[in-house]
Amino acid sequence: MLDSILDLFPKEVTIEPWTGQNRAGEPTYGNATTYRAKIERGNRQVSSGDRAIVPKHKIFLGAAVLVDVRDRITLPVEYGERDAEGNFAAPTPAIIDVQPIFDELEHVCTIIYCGLWTA
Repeated sequence: MLDSILDLFPKEVTIEPWTGQNRAGEPTYGNATTYRAKIERGNRQVSSGDRAIVPKHKIFLGAAVLVDVRDRITLPVEYGERDAEGNFAAPTPAIIDVQPIFDELEHVCTIIYCGLWTA
């Protein structure tokens, strides 16, 4: 079904799967994979118990992808911010929640929320 609507996913994002930590405690990542995506920007707040999610980006992947909140995602440069020299850099926002979407039979696509947790 998704093949017929891939034009609804005009952007590309890159996801690197979290593989663990090095001796210094820094995260390590596997090979990057690029996916078609639709990206929405906003500051809608979603409550989750005693904490709230404040997503800066809501990313709809045009594929059924298993994503962990420890994975690293890179968005297109136009979603970034200017660096000290005035150039835009491709952002790598923190993944705060992942929602797989299912039809009647299977996992068909994935939504990723990037932003902040608040107490």
